[in-house]
Amino acid sequence: MIQTVGIVPRHVIVLSAPDTVLIERNLGKRLDPQTGEVYHTTFDWPPESEIQNRLMVPAGISEGETAQKLLEYHRNITRILPSYPKILKVIPADQPCVDVFSQALTYVQSIHRSNAPFTPRVLLCGPVGSGKSLQAALLAQKYGLVNVCCGQLLKEAVADKSKYCEMILPFFEKETAGRQASRTHHRPPGSGEKLLRVRLAGHLGAQTGETTGKWKWGLSPRSRLCFCSLVSPVGVRGCPE
Repeated sequence: MIQTVGIVPRHVIVLSAPDTVLIERNLGKRLDPQTGEVYHTTFDWPPESEIQNRLMVPAGISEGETAQKLLEYHRNITRILPSYPKILKVIPADQPCVDVFSQALTYVQSIHRSNAPFTPRVLLCGPVGSGKSLQAALLAQKYGLVNVCCGQLLKEAVADKSKYCEMILPFFEKETAGRQASRTHHRPPGSGEKLLRVRLAGHLGAQTGETTGKWKWGLSPRSRLCFCSLVSPVGVRGCPE
């Protein structure tokens, strides 16, 4: 999908871990409803009792729901990875997040062979519970990127009742219905890429004031894209395309 709008990642990182580890990790998630911060009962428990008392169990993290998401991930990822055989890096996610980030950062930097200002464009994939959102946030912080989550874009389009809502809504209805025997609803071809195109264009226009040429689609030679949670740009001059 992203290739059809002219977006080609320079690095593809896949976070991988055994399903049993991912399910156990996902069960420990806790959400702060006031700030939206995500904590974990084992790895990231807040020291403040006030925060502890208001933490909630997020929806959709039960063992059965997580297992279903993992089945869907394994079914889809096998069709994605063959597209990037030369720029793909698999990193074990069942290790401390600091170590995962160190390996991801080393990979992103090592493949760069230019003296020009460095602009990573990273596709970050991984199943639920692998920590891809955290790694995306760390990479975004490191390079001054804007962290864009593809799934969140689709949810916002439905919530805002935008012109893409009718195209996307059946996909969410099918997912909510638990994938019943009838599979008449599928995400319309191109709906995700159209929405991505519009949202990136809007963001980049707000950042730069430029709306012509490739900036119109968020694909400036200076743009930086990291899907992961997708990623992308705050332009840096002089970056090679």
